[in-house]
Amino acid sequence: MTKHPNLNIPVRAALLLIVVRLAFHFADINWPEFQMIYVFLAVGALIPLCIYAIWPRGNQQPEFLKEITGALRVMAAYAIIMIVFIVVYYAFIDTSYFPEKRAEITRLAIESEPDADPIELTKKAEEFFSLRNFSILLLVGFLISSGFYALFFTIIKRVFMNRKEAV
Repeated sequence: MTKHPNLNIPVRAALLLIVVRLAFHFADINWPEFQMIYVFLAVGALIPLCIYAIWPRGNQQPEFLKEITGALRVMAAYAIIMIVFIVVYYAFIDTSYFPEKRAEITRLAIESEPDADPIELTKKAEEFFSLRNFSILLLVGFLISSGFYALFFTIIKRVFMNRKEAV
């Protein structure tokens, strides 16, 4: 009998998204919106992983906290792999993304504030839109999403399971 939830599932999900991202990169399919779509999909994959982790197995229902920690364990394994990949991807594979985005942000800022100092605007863009800041925001996003989904879906499951048992 295998232990549920199995950590192979989040690893496979992360590897699938990694292969997709690398395939798009090496096929030179990198339209500007794809970067954010990919990050959205990476964070959005936490939902099916959470549902998988709390899906009822057999007749026994684990304790509330054990169910949440099981879901968090699955999502943490996935999140760690994805965050490491995304940081490595932008640091070593697609090294032009952040400089191009900073240049675009600076250009738009200069257009919207023609009297502002372009050097100061460039400096602010470089400080704000960096791989380090992006990684921190991504980590926070994964943590908040994981906690919310684990709590939300566990509560929803328990509400529906209790109604089903009452009927």
